[in-house]
Amino acid sequence: MAKVIKRFRDKETGKIHNKGTDYNGTPERIKVLQEKGFLEGELKVLSDNEVIETIQEDGIDINELTIKQLHEFAEQIDVEIPKEITKRDDIIEFLSDKSD
Repeated sequence: MAKVIKRFRDKETGKIHNKGTDYNGTPERIKVLQEKGFLEGELKVLSDNEVIETIQEDGIDINELTIKQLHEFAEQIDVEIPKEITKRDDIIEFLSDKSD
């Protein structure tokens, strides 16, 4: 069992899990959700080189993404964009700084 720290819909069950509730699942599923930042536990933090490799491997040009897509991309590579960064250009700069 693990505590939910970010609301999410479980893609395997379709059930919505709200922040502050307990999540019951297999150890493997809990680990995946911890790595994605939905459950308490260790978070995987990518190094700058890993961010660069992910961008290059995926062939992503972040300059062509919408704000929503930038947030989704950041989530996929386990990078948390600070809440105070809200403008598209600022998000791109933040993500680009992660890859320098």
